[in-house]
Amino acid sequence: MKTLNLPLHAIVIGCLAISAGIFAWQLKVNINLKQALREGQEQFKNEERASKQVEALEKRADDLRQKESLLLKRVPYGEKEPLSLIKSLVRLGHETELRISVFKMKDKSGESEEEKEAQASQGALQPLYLEMEAEATFPQLESFLDKLLHLERLVSIENMTVKREKKILPYQKIALTLITYTFTEQ
Repeated sequence: MKTLNLPLHAIVIGCLAISAGIFAWQLKVNINLKQALREGQEQFKNEERASKQVEALEKRADDLRQKESLLLKRVPYGEKEPLSLIKSLVRLGHETELRISVFKMKDKSGESEEEKEAQASQGALQPLYLEMEAEATFPQLESFLDKLLHLERLVSIENMTVKREKKILPYQKIALTLITYTFTEQ
């Protein structure tokens, strides 16, 4: 029986050695899988953070596009003569019953042609001056100025003159110098 035990012991020891080897190999595979899982989870978290940052940047870009669109409505790009503004002023004058008689573009910057060209080549904000003459009563003028204040286009009044003339009473002669702006090309 001793001779039989020896091969049986050898087979058991061999099986134990193989089992220990398989156990060690599976343990190593398990450790490597846990490490890969941790790295995958960390990468997932990083990508999730990056995704949230991208979403925030996309939202910010959309907000900036909307602000740019609004700004370009208020201050258009590359406009030499503000015809759309003149149309809006005529419409406002008609709504408020102003008797508009004159619209003129006015160059009042006081800059030389070289300075204007230098600013235009740098992409500057350029003022456009517009003179307007009309006749109106004070309530009509007040209504016109209120509507001018709420106009989508950026317009400011540089100078306003109101003269009373007996031959046109109850109307007064009104002269306005308006300033609007445009972005020039770079």
